[in-house]
Amino acid sequence: MPLNQIAEGMRDLNQKMFSPEQVKGAGSCLPSKDDMANLDHFIKDGGDVNKLPLGDKFAVELLRIPDIAQRLQAFNFKLSFDPKKADIKPGIEIIKQASKELKESSNLVQLMEFVLEVGNFINEGTPRGGVLGFKLTSLNKIADTKSTDNTTSLLHYIAKVLSKESPKLLHLEEELPNCEKAARVSLSQLIADKAALAKDYRTMDEMLKTYEEKDKFTDIMTSFLATAKVDLEQLDTSIKITEDKYSEVVTYFGEDPKTMAPDEFFGGFTKFFDSLREAAKQNDAAEQNAEKEKRREEAKNKRQAEMDTKKKGPGPGNDSVVDELFGVLKGGNYFKSQRQQRQSVVADPPKGPPQNPPPQLPKVQLKKTT
Repeated sequence: MPLNQIAEGMRDLNQKMFSPEQVKGAGSCLPSKDDMANLDHFIKDGGDVNKLPLGDKFAVELLRIPDIAQRLQAFNFKLSFDPKKADIKPGIEIIKQASKELKESSNLVQLMEFVLEVGNFINEGTPRGGVLGFKLTSLNKIADTKSTDNTTSLLHYIAKVLSKESPKLLHLEEELPNCEKAARVSLSQLIADKAALAKDYRTMDEMLKTYEEKDKFTDIMTSFLATAKVDLEQLDTSIKITEDKYSEVVTYFGEDPKTMAPDEFFGGFTKFFDSLREAAKQNDAAEQNAEKEKRREEAKNKRQAEMDTKKKGPGPGNDSVVDELFGVLKGGNYFKSQRQQRQSVVADPPKGPPQNPPPQLPKVQLKKTT
């Protein structure tokens, strides 16, 4: 692109020709006043511009643009205004919505009431018992209160009760989606960024008033500054509403909005919610491990009982039956009587019942053992 066209694009604030980074870089790399003065003398003395290095040739083109430094400053402000505004607005909206959510959450109030009740129960009979409220900073100290055996904490107890009685209180993040986001936003920084933007606007507005002749640059900047003024006024209104909403919710929970920043306020709640859910997970894991240990112990006891039974042999209830069986077999009367009975049946079947019936074996019920 010819150097004169690049210079004209800067003069006319051509956003299609330059990126914001290029405009910002050009403004910081302009030739010094001494260099421009030397080039001006060179041209007036009849010097050949075509023999100059490329950088000097471009500087000569910039010499033809009045107030090039101010124009590039205005161009840079125009290109950076919307991105800076876009960085401020979402953060303001997040804090406003988070303040509204906490203020209107009945479940959060219920959770705070339960924590207060537990604290008063533990501290009953002491100067710390029977209180009407507590500081929000105390929420994240609950985990430091341990049981006597140091195996669990007050936070685990609260999570255990809530899991059974009111599990919805363990998942307040579902109805407070902006609380965690607001914990990562600095309202003071947003206000400072807006103030810097307003200061740059006033600088550009004052500079534009010094231009007596109207050209494309003044037309573009006049229209832009009118729009920027409305945007800044809307930002002011949004910030004021957000500050009011934040002050209301902080006061509602008994804190001072002048001393407690939003990232600390929302961050305290977010940390407590996360810790409570983590305690509930640990409780579930402990219960599952206890159940597994119980089943292992039961299986171990069962195997031991079976092994003890095998070592002892048949039980006392079967001893007499076995002894009687071996007694009959040892005497031989049973087999002898059986042979005589078979011979008698073959030779001459008896007409009546035998005089001496053979002894009968006792009925034995055998148990299958494993």
